[in-house]
Amino acid sequence: MQFTKKSIKFLFFACFLWVLLCYPFIDIANKNKFILGFPLLYLYTFFVWIVSVFILKKLSQEKEK
Repeated sequence: MQFTKKSIKFLFFACFLWVLLCYPFIDIANKNKFILGFPLLYLYTFFVWIVSVFILKKLSQEKEK
């Protein structure tokens, strides 16, 4: 099976996203802190999610060379 540069980028990004959503990083954000009335954990999760959506959109629109 031949891997393209695009598929390798998707795989790398999936591993990076998995690391961001693992216990140590979630535990860092799991504090009893509120920003604009929202818990820090919710904001961290939302931020990681929304950034990943934009990165995946950009990766999927990339042309293969």
